[in-house]
Amino acid sequence: VRRRPARTPALHGAVAVGRRLPEGPAVRRRPARTPALHGPSLHGPSLQDDPTGYASNPMRLTSLSLRSVPVLLAVFVATPLPAARSASEPGGSPVGSWQPRAYALASGQELPVDGRIIFLARDDDGDSGEWTVVFFVTDDEGNPLRGSAEGGAWFRDGASLLLTHTIHLSAGESVASLPESPLSMELRSREEAYRNHREPCEFEVSGDRLTLFFPSGNSMRFARVKDLSIEEPAQR
Repeated sequence: VRRRPARTPALHGAVAVGRRLPEGPAVRRRPARTPALHGPSLHGPSLQDDPTGYASNPMRLTSLSLRSVPVLLAVFVATPLPAARSASEPGGSPVGSWQPRAYALASGQELPVDGRIIFLARDDDGDSGEWTVVFFVTDDEGNPLRGSAEGGAWFRDGASLLLTHTIHLSAGESVASLPESPLSMELRSREEAYRNHREPCEFEVSGDRLTLFFPSGNSMRFARVKDLSIEEPAQR
């Protein structure tokens, strides 16, 4: 009695009955296919490419996100929002008329001063304009010892202020660590002033107080001028 050979299980939908596999090179099995996740690629992203595991299991992150909603809302409500800043923030705006109050030198000395500094803004830009200053270093009785008149354009970037000097007039005696200043008069074009006579400063506005910090290490404090009323001269 002849016995039938045992059946070979189907590998790819076909049944091999009583036949041997053909001789030849070993048959390589295909690796299991991973469904395409991002376009035509057949290989999903690795953990390095997708550390959250969202691409391979989107429901995992979705369920995590849904569970986290109450926590995230609580954090959002409890976190104070930053105060809204105007176009002139931070540092406030230097625009206005200011009276010099004190000239603080890098050496630590503080000198009395008086005069005016005025910042005018361009109509279409609150961060640039024209400036002019006339100030005097005085003695304790208010008598002028030295003075300076300067002006030009100004440009603001945050708390930084760039001053150009188209006009300059100065003269006076030596005061404290300030050397004597012979009479000096300069009148420059705007282009020349911007190229070669620029003074980068820092500034700070606190209420009605303005402080300018100069590259020399000196600084000057100002008070805002509020009352611009002019008294009528007495009739003679």
